[in-house]
Amino acid sequence: RQLEEDAQQFLDKMREMQEKLKEQSPGLAQKLDQLRQEALEQGLPNELSQASQQLERQNTPLAQAHQKNARKQLQSLSEQLQQSMAGMQGMEMAMDSEAITRLMHRGLFLSSQMESLTESPLGQSEGAQALRQAQAFEREAGRILAAWREMAQTNPFMNREVEMLLRQSGERLQRAIAAGKGTKWVGLHETRQSLIALNHAVHQMMMDMRNMMQQMAQSQAQGMQQQMQQLISQQQSVQQMLQQLQQMGKEGQEALKQLQEMARQQAQVRNEIEKMMQKYRHAQQLRNQLEGIYQEMKEAEKLLEEGVNDQRMDEKQRRIMTRML
Repeated sequence: RQLEEDAQQFLDKMREMQEKLKEQSPGLAQKLDQLRQEALEQGLPNELSQASQQLERQNTPLAQAHQKNARKQLQSLSEQLQQSMAGMQGMEMAMDSEAITRLMHRGLFLSSQMESLTESPLGQSEGAQALRQAQAFEREAGRILAAWREMAQTNPFMNREVEMLLRQSGERLQRAIAAGKGTKWVGLHETRQSLIALNHAVHQMMMDMRNMMQQMAQSQAQGMQQQMQQLISQQQSVQQMLQQLQQMGKEGQEALKQLQEMARQQAQVRNEIEKMMQKYRHAQQLRNQLEGIYQEMKEAEKLLEEGVNDQRMDEKQRRIMTRML
């Protein structure tokens, strides 16, 4: 009954998260809805309800079967949800960092052009050409501000200070242009003030991107640790079952069949390690560590397939756990 209530709360929470993320992260909201619908279609609530009813009827074996199916579905749902959130967050952050970098380059280029104008004889004259350049700068400043605002709507790391500084830079340029009443250029002072505000905005963009990248790295590290902790738990189960088989002292075909089944369970853990190797292939040191675990597991599988469960297997399992920890 408690499992049934927990599962229903879990599904309800997914629905709440989906509603909250519709605007901020449409992709993740869609994935949440998909996972929730899959859970409903696969009969998770029904499995839990049946388990509860069978327990009330004191039909324990049938109740356990329904509970087992429900637990598997819940575990799968939880893992997919975790992976989707971590992957989607990382992907969206990576896209935002590229967009910020492009805006920084645009801001720096605009800054260099404005500086050239303020330091040149043209900028210190009253010529119409300088006025036209300032008007072009003001339009580009407006486009940069609009692009930043659009990104800031969905990214909490986008500092409001950047928007304020970009708006201030644009307003200063507008004053510089308006000072000559559209006929001459007398906005040198305001343009210099606009340049200062723009440079501060670009610097703040850099700070925002640094904070975002730190958060992304931290999120990836936490996701990796959680995933490894799950695999450690699975590996401990394999180790404990092998120890139990040793204590039972079985021999012959029955023992070989059980060890070969353990080899398949070991292969499942190894396959997850392989996925992590692919996911973190650019982190060379981490990948090398995972490669060592992978090879140890592969050797353990071979021994189990051959029916070996002695001191060699004990040592192999100890080495695997040491590397994973």
